[in-house]
Amino acid sequence: MPWYEQFLSRVGKEVLIKAVTMTMPNYAMSCFKLPNNLCKEIEREIINYWWKGHKEHKGIHWVGWQRLCMMKEAKGIGFQDLMCFNLAMLAKIGWWIIKHLESLLATTFWDKYYRSSDFMSVVGSCGTSVGWKGILQGRKNIRGRHEMAYR
Repeated sequence: MPWYEQFLSRVGKEVLIKAVTMTMPNYAMSCFKLPNNLCKEIEREIINYWWKGHKEHKGIHWVGWQRLCMMKEAKGIGFQDLMCFNLAMLAKIGWWIIKHLESLLATTFWDKYYRSSDFMSVVGSCGTSVGWKGILQGRKNIRGRHEMAYR
């Protein structure tokens, strides 16, 4: 650990984690479904850094990751659960496809993957791209909202 990291307060560590570590995988999360093992490994590194006091000390994890992910109003820190955030980013792309049918993204996916059906009823196949499979996984989060919007 560099000397300047030894003098960070809890607030300084929180800002550093949220500004750097939590935002680094954002682009990849908005395009692909990251493997759960990778998300858990990133979360493990974040929590180890959060509880580590000094280079020689391992640190005691006083509170679990789920508690740290809770909003500050609920006595948490407000860190993002990376697996949930990943699915939310992919659901956002799915929502964009539903709302903007004439966009280049929607028409490209329509031509390639679901020409004979609509976006909400298409079934993924083994020959599809990794990005499309991720969008289909994120689609599960918008299924209920989409049905309520059209009632």
